Amino acid sequence: MRGIGALALAGAASTALVLAGGVPAMAADTPVQFEIGAGTLTISAPTALVDFGTVAAGTTSVGGLLGPVVVTDNAGGATAWIATVSSTAFVNGASSIPASDITYTPGTASTTGGVTLATPVPGTLGVALIAQQTTAVTGTNTATWNPNLTVAIPVGVVTGVYAATVTHSVA
Repeated sequence: MRGIGALALAGAASTALVLAGGVPAMAADTPVQFEIGAGTLTISAPTALVDFGTVAAGTTSVGGLLGPVVVTDNAGGATAWIATVSSTAFVNGASSIPASDITYTPGTASTTGGVTLATPVPGTLGVALIAQQTTAVTGTNTATWNPNLTVAIPVGVVTGVYAATVTHSVA
């Protein structure tokens, strides 16, 4: 019996040594890692027809909001991005209104994540226009804005339905 008691006492002493910060007789280390891969940079805009309604002949302009445009930056880095916008001419088959007569007003974007945007500047869509651009980026982020489009209607265009396509892109 005495041998079992001495053995139990020795076991309790070694347990106390480990609990008190002692080093166990055996150890096994397992390295662990993971990777965060770069995501994508995307842009979305309304795909449904935006109808500015009917105006009377002789009206000088028409326009309205396009709906939310969203840049989603899941690249996870610090790379700046620029969103641009362009448009085709408004045509109805017999007459057209050039893209240079279309004014795009981005408005202020709401953002999430690590992004700071420059103050957007309205402009005409005769050439690609910067809609929004970053001044600082850290990690993932989003920017959402609802641009206003104003079409100057030139004298001499004929009546009818005019249609164009507005294209947003990001790089």
